[in-house]
Amino acid sequence: MRMKKAFAVLIFGLFLLSLGISKNSPDGTLTGVITDPVGAIVQGVTIRVQHWKFDKNFDARAECDVLLYSDKSGRFAIQLPPGVYDLFVTSPGMSPVAKEVEVKSGKRTILNLAMAISPLVKILE
Repeated sequence: MRMKKAFAVLIFGLFLLSLGISKNSPDGTLTGVITDPVGAIVQGVTIRVQHWKFDKNFDARAECDVLLYSDKSGRFAIQLPPGVYDLFVTSPGMSPVAKEVEVKSGKRTILNLAMAISPLVKILE
């Protein structure tokens, strides 16, 4: 009898554990539009998304390091687990942009960026 009770408790515990696992936080969506200083769309912009984790010795390790590009409408979108991410946005002739953004579980985070013309391009004109 004890063995059946122990088995039933074990099965019930595994069932509860499986419920907890299935309720993990869903990903969030990071989306936006890249424009230039006058509001014109910028296509083909490189967007690097990184999330860093630090161990007990404060050594950094990239848990997420993804490259994506803005489309012909200047838009970008990516699904990410909840967390704080560093974005590095670059495009030829434009000044690079670095931003920190928080992605929340099950939410859409909108990050529209206006890139400035690179000072070097201004000098050459």
